[in-house]
Amino acid sequence: MQSGAKREATLYDHSLVENMTEWIQNDTVKLYIQSYLMFCPGQEDMCFGKQYKRNYSFQFSYRSCDQCHCGNDCRRANNCCPWRFYRQDKDKTPNYISYQNHNQNTVSKYGNVPLKCVIPQANDRSIKPGILSYYMISSCPHNYHNSVIIQKCEHSFQVKNIFLYQPLFSLLSNETFRNLECAICNGEPLDKLIPWSPSLVCAREKALLRTNTLSYLQSIVFYDKSLCNIVFAPPVTRTQTKLCVVEQRYVSGCNKTGLWKTFDKTIFNACNSNFVDVYLDCSVLFERKLYKNIYCAMCNIEDSRKELTIECKSSVDVFDLQDLQYLVSFSALIDFRKLYDVKSVSKNQDSQCPEDSLYEPRLVSEFNSQS
Repeated sequence: MQSGAKREATLYDHSLVENMTEWIQNDTVKLYIQSYLMFCPGQEDMCFGKQYKRNYSFQFSYRSCDQCHCGNDCRRANNCCPWRFYRQDKDKTPNYISYQNHNQNTVSKYGNVPLKCVIPQANDRSIKPGILSYYMISSCPHNYHNSVIIQKCEHSFQVKNIFLYQPLFSLLSNETFRNLECAICNGEPLDKLIPWSPSLVCAREKALLRTNTLSYLQSIVFYDKSLCNIVFAPPVTRTQTKLCVVEQRYVSGCNKTGLWKTFDKTIFNACNSNFVDVYLDCSVLFERKLYKNIYCAMCNIEDSRKELTIECKSSVDVFDLQDLQYLVSFSALIDFRKLYDVKSVSKNQDSQCPEDSLYEPRLVSEFNSQS
């Protein structure tokens, strides 16, 4: 059913999905797959071969679901399709179903390294929070033992140092790291790292115009409800960054709305698992809710068959409408080389760097601590 700003499942959709899943013998798996075929019909790989998918034509710009994944790398972002290892006897399986090996080892050394969804910003308590978030490597290997670098990589929140929040992209591994320390402890060559571009975002233009030193910049950014923040953007070219949604922005439990009337253990367990594939619900006019996965959406409304959406005309959600008085922003790109306090870098130190480079005192101390 289609309204002005959304599209919901029709009787035809329900009939089609039931026919597509009638061969599945496991009731839990059947519910998992039916939910995706119904509300996430853009799923390209249902883990059963190329012939098993819906032919669905989207009419609006925003799909309610992204996609879960079947490959082994999906474990890094916890977005594996819950049924990806399902098998049943061949004589009870349609001949167009192709069971794949979805547990193949990856050649990348980061194949088993978890990814964390991070908003690339200096102060998460600012009234100008970053909007976009990305998957990044935010931890050190278990066999790495430099406690100073581990602390800065994994626990640098609350530290008033802009550089500890600047992500870097590796040209060697095509991975994004939360900061320089995370790249160092994972063995990335420094000459292969590209730092993300910083921008100063302020609620008032006056604060922007007065920014002429790094110390002043940090003084206006690092305090509760600061009017300014620094957000970072990935390099324009040669990156493979992937957007995500941070946990604070979605509902991750059942019946938070109080609308779920009939308890279903299968849906409850699926919602409370570590599976993340954020679902956008636009069933209520002028209100967008995000859920950790489709199953969390199903256990927060009264009748999922009738109320959940497949696609939306707008992606605006309630989280984007907070602090409307600060909606207007003033921003500018930052050149850290020009903001460094002159006294903090001696001529001798500065002369050691090429003309287009910046002396980085953190690297000196970190390499000394490793030697």
